[in-house]
Amino acid sequence: MTKMTRTILAATLAGLLAPAASSALDLAPRGYAARAGVSFNPDQFHAALHFQLGPGSKPQFRPVLELGVGNGVRLVSLSGDVLYHFEAQRFRPYAGAGPGLNLIDVTDGVGEADGIKSKLVAHAVAGVAWIRRPGGQPRYFLEGRAGVGDTPDFRIALGISF
Repeated sequence: MTKMTRTILAATLAGLLAPAASSALDLAPRGYAARAGVSFNPDQFHAALHFQLGPGSKPQFRPVLELGVGNGVRLVSLSGDVLYHFEAQRFRPYAGAGPGLNLIDVTDGVGEADGIKSKLVAHAVAGVAWIRRPGGQPRYFLEGRAGVGDTPDFRIALGISF
């Protein structure tokens, strides 16, 4: 695990364990979402499901299960994002970060037939969510995710919340 990955993981855990943050962290389920997009280095198509835990305006915990295929690699990524949604009207930006665990299976090229490898990684997330009509559902979102460690360098995805 690189020094940068350890620093990001430590900062995320410190934020979760701080007294002010923990008293404000409400982990009641608020919904779920699906998304799909592309990632770069390795170039892949990916699809994901995530659960939204906590209110949208305070720190929100979002566990994510993501599957990526392409470029001779199969990737299963489990992430634990901590997000903050900024106050806005129709378009609502959000940002966050979190640790993750990647299960990597190389199907073609260097590393082929080495089996499944697990790697600890970290992600920084930024996106914007919007609602089709004020107060209405479903909610759509566009998200970018930068990775540190043995994970795609950048992912972009379009999704829908239920």
